[in-house]
Amino acid sequence: MRVLHKGVKAESRLNAEVDEKELLLWNERTESFEQQNNFINKRIYAMRTEFEKLQTTNNYNLSSFTSRKIIDDLLGKNNQADKQINAATYVNRFFNNHVINNKKYAYNTIKTYRKSVNHFANFIHINRLENITLKEFDYDKAQAFTTYLTSDYPPTLKKAMTEVSALSVIRKLKVIFKHAVASEEIRKNPFSDIRLNSQSPPKPKLTIEELALIYHLDLFENASLSIYRDIFLFSCFTGLS
Repeated sequence: MRVLHKGVKAESRLNAEVDEKELLLWNERTESFEQQNNFINKRIYAMRTEFEKLQTTNNYNLSSFTSRKIIDDLLGKNNQADKQINAATYVNRFFNNHVINNKKYAYNTIKTYRKSVNHFANFIHINRLENITLKEFDYDKAQAFTTYLTSDYPPTLKKAMTEVSALSVIRKLKVIFKHAVASEEIRKNPFSDIRLNSQSPPKPKLTIEELALIYHLDLFENASLSIYRDIFLFSCFTGLS
């Protein structure tokens, strides 16, 4: 949303995303989508209604408003200045609003997002951070979350992740908090400076000599195992994982 008032421009990202297919349904004349019950149309209509109310209510003092104040009033930010959203709620809301029903995301992408959100929720619960606000979740908290991922936690039988696995979780959280920055909820992404190893350590491999021992293994007394030995060797010889 862009507001130009007294020569000063202010912008803010709305909680609305579209894919390329949906863009084909955009009508420039009506400034809306040619689709019934379109969620974004409802957002647009709501903004129009709020703007009309703002003009009517402040007819005599609108000139004293800044473009930023107009946007904040339309988005309800000024009314919620003292009521800051907590981090856990924001992360969960992002998943529900932008991921779970997003057609541009493949199933595995949504699954990875869900795993990241669940890990974040567990971290919040374990550390009793349910009331921490989005703005209070800083770099130190992001680093603590990273340490949580890469450590054992015996009370819940949680096993430590490798840095590569933890990185896949951090990347999704980084996207969510990037959205918070774009929406002007926070000034800096707490995960932007988190660094983890993206290369998995090489896994041990069987040598040619070891494969030969398996190949010539005497299974006379366990003949039923021969088929499994052959399948395993076939996988090794053909490069299957």
